[in-house]
Amino acid sequence: MNIYQDKINDIVQGVYLVRSCNNQYVRISKLTDDYLNTTGIISQINETREGHAIFYRNNRYYMMTSHLTGWSSNPAELFITNQNNLKNAKWYSLVNPTNSSITFNSQSTFVLSFP
Repeated sequence: MNIYQDKINDIVQGVYLVRSCNNQYVRISKLTDDYLNTTGIISQINETREGHAIFYRNNRYYMMTSHLTGWSSNPAELFITNQNNLKNAKWYSLVNPTNSSITFNSQSTFVLSFP
């Protein structure tokens, strides 16, 4: 489970809960303004993933994930959506960014912006 603050040009567009549901698929829900509830599911990936880290770059959203194998090491996978917002986003697998089958015994938590 993770939280993503969608901030474009220093303006917060929304705050989202990103989670694995029953280890069957990834769902994204927008949080209410008081952060106590969600407004419902706005997007999902129908694959087993964990370690979700969304980031926005060059007018596109990306999601770094890890495969789901319990405590065993596994590869990372990067997803992309061609939409300019997260609502009803359709995610496509892009690549294993590490080219490693074990992702160095770790998984993503967040993506740090580096100018």
